[in-house]
Amino acid sequence: MLTLLYKLQKLEAKEAAILAAQKDSVEYRRLQEQKAAFDTQKKELIQIQEELSLMQQQIKTLPDEIMDISVKLEQEKAAVYDGSIANIREFNARQAQISALEEKSSTLTEQQMQKKKEFKSALRQAKQMQQNLEVQYKIVSEEYRQYDELRQGWRNELNALSLDKDALIAKIDNADLAWYEEVKPLFAGLPIAKLDNNKACDGCRTMVTPILYKRTVQGERTRCEKCGRYLICE
Repeated sequence: MLTLLYKLQKLEAKEAAILAAQKDSVEYRRLQEQKAAFDTQKKELIQIQEELSLMQQQIKTLPDEIMDISVKLEQEKAAVYDGSIANIREFNARQAQISALEEKSSTLTEQQMQKKKEFKSALRQAKQMQQNLEVQYKIVSEEYRQYDELRQGWRNELNALSLDKDALIAKIDNADLAWYEEVKPLFAGLPIAKLDNNKACDGCRTMVTPILYKRTVQGERTRCEKCGRYLICE
């Protein structure tokens, strides 16, 4: 019984190794790195595009604001020079308003010019990022293709192991399988060890005593005195 369970344990170990290899492989790590770089660039591009949209909206509204100020400025100037001002206080107030409007108009005009410069710069940056993203996408696609080829190979191995496991399990008594599943967690999935020609446990590489080796050869249920695994011998 232990011999069959040991073979099952070996198959499960191979299965676990293949599953681990899928995430520990150089190809998988490289794919994840390239994908992370692609996602980062994509987020940066989206952010730039949002900023471009905002700047474009601001550039559209600034001329209207400048025009409104120009109209008010003309009205204030007309009031100063049409002779309708009654006293010096009102005159000074009108002049102060004209100065404020001129300053605001100048500021908005400078903002408009600056926004246009920023928009052109951001647009060039967005185009360059778009080109970089296209290149990065091709790299990710190639990395994925290579990894997918490996994954298909692993998938074929897992399918073959699954068939071998099913065939082996069919030969093992249900009670023995239940016992095996119960003790597996106690030994990190490897509860059974085989003694090699040097009488060493292949679970912890410790040599057993001659008496323990003899009892194991005779078919008794024995356990390694070092790691506690159940022993078998060819």
